[in-house]
Amino acid sequence: IFRSTNSPLNSLGIVDEAIIIRSHGVPKSIYDELAEKGLNYIDATCPYVKKIQNIVAEQDQDTGVLIAGDCTHPEVIGIIGHCSTAYFSFKSLDELQNLENSIVKMQKNQWVLVAQTTFNANEWKKCVEIAKKLCTNPKIFDTICKATLTRQTEAAALAAESDVMIVIGGKHSSNTRKLGDC
Repeated sequence: IFRSTNSPLNSLGIVDEAIIIRSHGVPKSIYDELAEKGLNYIDATCPYVKKIQNIVAEQDQDTGVLIAGDCTHPEVIGIIGHCSTAYFSFKSLDELQNLENSIVKMQKNQWVLVAQTTFNANEWKKCVEIAKKLCTNPKIFDTICKATLTRQTEAAALAAESDVMIVIGGKHSSNTRKLGDC
């Protein structure tokens, strides 16, 4: 909860409060609950994440959604929470290939493919090629954050010319893990 201490209302003893939605975003049900309860919120969802949420929310029932990302990560949980149709999430090329029978059984007219903003760029390229084989003419949205892509590319180049490379970051951070994978 955010409490504004600089508000003119503070001189009257009134404190402005708002819930802050972090950059990873949240499922649509959270926005609905906030509105239902009349709670103020500040939406700090990353614009790249918001774009993915909008893409999946706009799909109709004849379209399936494939989400490249870790389904336990808050960003992917939020994306899934905006899906208005059937979806599958996968965190690797192998997991995508294992979905082949499920994708065929869904008999969707169209599929869209999106990625968690911090998904490994090299793995994404492989997944795109497999998705083209598993689905008929999928709509592919390259939703990996450009800053993430740049960091991954630079980390791979640095690692290629170094004997040892140490990535320092949060042990639960998707960005840190993806840089370590480079």
